[in-house]
Amino acid sequence: MNVVQKSPKKVSARVGHDTLRERALDAARRILTEEGLKGLNARRVANDIGVAVGTLYNLFENFEEIILRLNLETLQEMEAHFAARSVLPKDPTEAMLAIAREYLAFTDRHRHRWAATLEFKSAAPHRFQEDFPASVSRLVAEVERAMAPLFPPGKEAERRLAAAVLWASLEGINTLTAADNLHMVAPTTAWDMAQSLVVNYMAGLRQKQK
Repeated sequence: MNVVQKSPKKVSARVGHDTLRERALDAARRILTEEGLKGLNARRVANDIGVAVGTLYNLFENFEEIILRLNLETLQEMEAHFAARSVLPKDPTEAMLAIAREYLAFTDRHRHRWAATLEFKSAAPHRFQEDFPASVSRLVAEVERAMAPLFPPGKEAERRLAAAVLWASLEGINTLTAADNLHMVAPTTAWDMAQSLVVNYMAGLRQKQK
């Protein structure tokens, strides 16, 4: 008696929609973590979970949705990383140094995934993009909270701008580091540059508020 062997794709087709979607996200996350955006494409993910590329597009609106989901997840993980830390030092400069250290530690540990949040641009508006500004705003709010003692009441707009400038500057240092181009700017480490940025920027804010 001949036994008919089921193909992996037919077996996978029996798996629930939500389960397949989670498997696809797990596969995409692994590829992104190991290789970055350059290694991530629909065929790789589909092959990893044993389905046709067409099946993958039945699970998601398009492939961009997978990347956007993972990028939002990365931002939310950084939020959780900050939330799980101990209380910030009372001194604003020391508090900002602690945030900068945690930021660099997180982005170094999730190098490719964090780079994707900075590099990827969706070709068209997507519903997942609506959550990105709020998540980034909460991260910048951590910086704003750290430097709050330097700003008297009525200076909230200046405080928000200063926090955004400092966060964007840290992002710039990190982008150069991720591209292995920091040495072209200065023969130093990302932490040395971030430390110099924070100390001097905060000193300038202190002087301005006197």
